[in-house]
Amino acid sequence: MNDGSISTDLYQFLGTNFHQDWDLEADSWEGMVDNCVNEHPAAEPLRMLTQEIDDLLDARAEPDLKKLLVRVVRVDNRPAPPTYNEWLRQIANRFRQHANGISDLGAP
Repeated sequence: MNDGSISTDLYQFLGTNFHQDWDLEADSWEGMVDNCVNEHPAAEPLRMLTQEIDDLLDARAEPDLKKLLVRVVRVDNRPAPPTYNEWLRQIANRFRQHANGISDLGAP
């Protein structure tokens, strides 16, 4: 159940990929992001998710961000960096890299 503070796309990405058994599907969170992108390689949706993550990080302090991710989205990941803020920032950066790579492949 989404509380309306994040898009359905971001909610589904986080909830679908970082469920309690996510580490059976990939060795790291980076692998989960890469798997998701490889299944649906489109630059514009990645850019939209990246922008939404950036906006979310600007709008929420760490305790509120953790509450949203753990209690509402039901993310089951304890980030290796010390904060959820840093983890989401790393996800956004990885999305940017993938989006740029996809755009470069389509360039003449």
